[in-house]
Amino acid sequence: MHYHASSDSIMIDLSIIIVNYNSLDFLKACLDSIPACTRGLDTEVIVVDNASSDGSAAFLKDCMEMPGFQYTINESNNGFSRASNQGVGMATGLYLLFMNPDCRFAQGEMKEMLDFYKIQENTGAAGAKILNPNGKLQLSCRSFPTLARQFYESFFLHRMFKKSRIFGSYFMTWWDHR
Repeated sequence: MHYHASSDSIMIDLSIIIVNYNSLDFLKACLDSIPACTRGLDTEVIVVDNASSDGSAAFLKDCMEMPGFQYTINESNNGFSRASNQGVGMATGLYLLFMNPDCRFAQGEMKEMLDFYKIQENTGAAGAKILNPNGKLQLSCRSFPTLARQFYESFFLHRMFKKSRIFGSYFMTWWDHR
């Protein structure tokens, strides 16, 4: 089942794709956080539900009044990757943002991030700063894993030597995550 709220044929700046599975309360908070941070952008929100049994389907039907909102409900849990690709197939935006339903925008503007992204040459992907629920920074980027980096992590050397480009190389603790 695929549902699309009709919209005029305008150029969409950003397609926000959310894969949901039994995360109704998180999904509500996530969707509530989007409008305040997407001011100045033509945005569409796409939710792909992986056969949730928590009332998500009924909630999604109620969201159809949101401009640029569309969703699809899978008959089975097809997994995150396949559901993400379904969302991409539905998307019409110039840029794609993948969000988990347990995420929400806390502050800032997506327009600023897209403007930053547009001026960066040869950039294929960008990520926002991610905070834990307590407001502390979540180290969300990583270097390619190696045996040495696994050793540093296993013995917490990245925590003891946070500014070290060697010991902090996997979690990139030396890098300014802001």
